[in-house]
Parts: sequence; structure tokens; C-alpha cells
Amino acid sequence: MAAFPLTHSLWLQYGQYMETAAAGKLPKDKVNAVYERATRNCAWVGAVWERCLRALDRTGAAPELLQETYERALAAGLQVRARAGLQGLQACVCMR
Repeated sequence: MAAFPLTHSLWLQYGQYMETAAAGKLPKDKVNAVYERATRNCAWVGAVWERCLRALDRTGAAPELLQETYERALAAGLQVRARAGLQGLQACVCMR
């Protein structure tokens, strides 16, 4: 990750690895930390924000954190198509 920090596909693969292969071996906050770093490095990629929000939801993050992350995603300057995909996650954020 250090060599190519702006490559969103690597972040998505790394996050998936952390969620699946390392499941049960790592604290949940480690998975969330990976996606937090991913959103910091690839803020323009909607799929990264989506994975981050879903991971927060799965790990039982506070509703305030979900809402804050969702708002940061919308303010990140995403492309129109990616922004529309995030709006579908609004139900996930608002239902908690």
C-alpha cells in the first residue's frame, strides 16, 4: 500500500482481505481503520466510501459515526454516478 497509496483497487482488495481472510483474528476497529485510510487516499472513489460505510455498519459503529462518514462521502466531490450509488446507502445510515 505504501508504494501505490492512490490506487483504489488495491485498497478495495486489501479491505476485502481484512474482512474475510483475517476475520476473527483482528479487532473490528482494524478493518474500519483500513477503510478510513482508503477514503483518505482515494476520496474521489465512490466504491471505497461504500465499502467503508458497509464495514462500519457491519461492525456496529455508532449511528453518529455512520452519519458523519456518509456526509464526508457526499462532500468528497464524487462523480455523479458514484454519488448516486452512495445515496442508495442512505437507508443503511438512516435506519440505525
